[in-house]
Amino acid sequence: MNISGITYANKRNAKLGRTIMLTLIILILLAVTAIFGISAYVGWSLIHPEKRSLPKFSSNIVIEYDDIQFKDISKAIPLKGWYFKAKGSDKTIIMAHGYKNNRLQFEERTLEMISGLQSKGFNVLTFDFRNSGISGGDKTTIGIYETDDLLGAIKYAKSLGNKHIVLMGFSMGASTSIHTAAQSPDVEAVIADSPFDDLDTYLKDNLSVWSNLPKFPFNETILLTVKLMANVDPKKLSPKEDIKSIAPRPVMLIHGEDDNSIPIRNSEELYNAYSGKNTENITFWRVDGARHVGSYEKDTKEYMNRVYDFLGKVYGDK
Repeated sequence: MNISGITYANKRNAKLGRTIMLTLIILILLAVTAIFGISAYVGWSLIHPEKRSLPKFSSNIVIEYDDIQFKDISKAIPLKGWYFKAKGSDKTIIMAHGYKNNRLQFEERTLEMISGLQSKGFNVLTFDFRNSGISGGDKTTIGIYETDDLLGAIKYAKSLGNKHIVLMGFSMGASTSIHTAAQSPDVEAVIADSPFDDLDTYLKDNLSVWSNLPKFPFNETILLTVKLMANVDPKKLSPKEDIKSIAPRPVMLIHGEDDNSIPIRNSEELYNAYSGKNTENITFWRVDGARHVGSYEKDTKEYMNRVYDFLGKVYGDK
């Protein structure tokens, strides 16, 4: 009887152990399924953000402009924007907006910026990236394919007779501008406000800022789903490497000290990378108290004066 009892107890314990193990496996599978399900949904939402409509203007701030339409450099996506002409000028600043934004980065206040640039003799071309504003396309790729859009804008600006091109980007558009300038010798200078320095590293460290989910385990799983759904490789977009190819062409970096979305260390890395090639043509303005892409609205006058000063050094009386 004692031996039978021991045998029975062992069998019962073994059965209980198998049940516990099976339960744990099921729970783990459910958890993994839930994590990847949530990640897929959030990843899809990140590459399909809702388009921001163009604001209606106040009647007293409208500047004369031409509606324009062109295609990305691969001639696949129709892109729409505005062209603001400065009389007799062959210098154009092409603006590149941020993620979830459109051709008017600062809404109506963008027109004040454009007007100021016109007064200094610059044409301004501002447009909606793919899947933004009223442009075509159905995916946002955080700068990877947007580079094709910006190359298309450069080609279009050149077709209008412009000989001198400056890229002025904000957030995603800032990093895209650096990446694009490395590919296009037509770009003579870059103004980058709040850029990230390396897309893959940035997303792994900061994707939670945009997803509102815990960094672990979601940053890696969301990034994986984004790669699969958008057919993109974030490792192909590294402004920190690109900026070395831009030197000695002038670059201006602007970044808020209190930027929690793209921390200022990103611009510090960009500055250091450029300075390793050229120490003379890089300008870095750290803006105390400014949050993400907040420097312009924090102190518009100082912002524009610094931009004018940079452009003046680039072109002088040209």
